[in-house]
Amino acid sequence: MALPAFATDYLFLGTVLQARIRAQLGEDLVVGGADELSQAVQGNLVRTGAFVVWNGERVGDSGRGGASTMLQQRWLVVLGVKNARQQAGARNEAAGPLMARLHQAIAGWTPEGVGRPFQRVTGPAPTYAPGAGWFPLTFSISLSL
Repeated sequence: MALPAFATDYLFLGTVLQARIRAQLGEDLVVGGADELSQAVQGNLVRTGAFVVWNGERVGDSGRGGASTMLQQRWLVVLGVKNARQQAGARNEAAGPLMARLHQAIAGWTPEGVGRPFQRVTGPAPTYAPGAGWFPLTFSISLSL
């Protein structure tokens, strides 16, 4: 059975993930979406933040002549950490504890009405700029469309 949320917003889980991160990590992070991520990457990262980005999907079995499909949506939660000390390793020292908390907040969590939990999956490697580090955590969730 398809999720009712798909009828109005195919990417509804982005907003759901942002709310979960805000609820679990409180004021420790600025939380945003893809637009804020692109702005943060292109400009200066002002404050440590978590940015939720849709990372595509894998389509599985379908039924009802193709009208019903099982799929795996992938979501990146990209932790942007400012390198305040401008020294090697400073970003990693700040990122590690926040990455652990992000993982605990999302991995195994089942959003209301979805019926299946998020699972951690392999994703891209971190990237570094002189003033910030970008640490992606990738999650997958099975959905019915």
